[in-house]
Amino acid sequence: MPSVDGVKIFAARSGDQLATVGSGNMRNARLAFSSAGDQLAAVSSGFIDVIDVTTGLMTRSFPCTKTNGLFGVTWIGQDFLFVDNSLLIHVPLRIVAWEYKIASLSSASGAGTRWIVMSNGQRNSNVLTPLQLPPPGAVEAIEAMGKSDMLAVRPGEDVSVQVDINDGLLAKAVAEAIEEAVTEAGMTVSQEASLVLHATMKHGETEEINYRRFHDLLGKGETFEVTKRIYELQLRKKGVTLWKRESVQSPPHHLQMKKGETIRDAVARVMLPQAENFRGRLPAYIVRPEFQGPLGTSIISPAG
Repeated sequence: MPSVDGVKIFAARSGDQLATVGSGNMRNARLAFSSAGDQLAAVSSGFIDVIDVTTGLMTRSFPCTKTNGLFGVTWIGQDFLFVDNSLLIHVPLRIVAWEYKIASLSSASGAGTRWIVMSNGQRNSNVLTPLQLPPPGAVEAIEAMGKSDMLAVRPGEDVSVQVDINDGLLAKAVAEAIEEAVTEAGMTVSQEASLVLHATMKHGETEEINYRRFHDLLGKGETFEVTKRIYELQLRKKGVTLWKRESVQSPPHHLQMKKGETIRDAVARVMLPQAENFRGRLPAYIVRPEFQGPLGTSIISPAG
């Protein structure tokens, strides 16, 4: 069971907790056990983690911003993960081995084959087709890589923290939050480092939002124009972006007001920039930019 403290494992019959494997917030993770039952994959929040269930240790952890696992995670053998019916991840190398562009409704494994269900809109029917995983092209490309060093970032790196925010107090709090995350990722803060973690904050779109008090749900309420805030972190080396995370602060759908506040006051309060928006997990392992894209792509449709 995913939780804020890792993945908790319980006995099916007794319900007793046997262990907690992994670490960090995995509350929204999608999980998949390998066929041998010794590896557990957790996909969430732009990260893929693989845990050795026999030891409880994390054997692989790397960013994958193209997926969140919402449409499923499946092991293919011991080295590959098929995520969201689109990405084939090679776990040992931490790369996207292949990308599939499929107009699929669902997929499932059976008799050692991955089956894809696609909608055939012209005939108002569905098409069931097998998918060979991994494809020969991916296997050949991985074999051709040999044992080359593909990592641009690994634990133990020195990282310089750069905060471009005009508010001095906020900038100081942001720097402290980021430095804490750097330490948790197993890296060291050093302002002389060539590896730079750059934090910026900018304005996003402006939208109109209407708030009505609970005692006046049928009334007109009050309408405000609220500008979103965008918080961005980039990890760069020699001007090249290795990893990026962006979060957007939008006005809430519901406001919890304090005594004496107007609705406008409450909106202004909740939209104040906070250093907490820069907190969060940082990747300890990142492959070089030339290996961050898929090794190949296949487009699959009902027509073939």
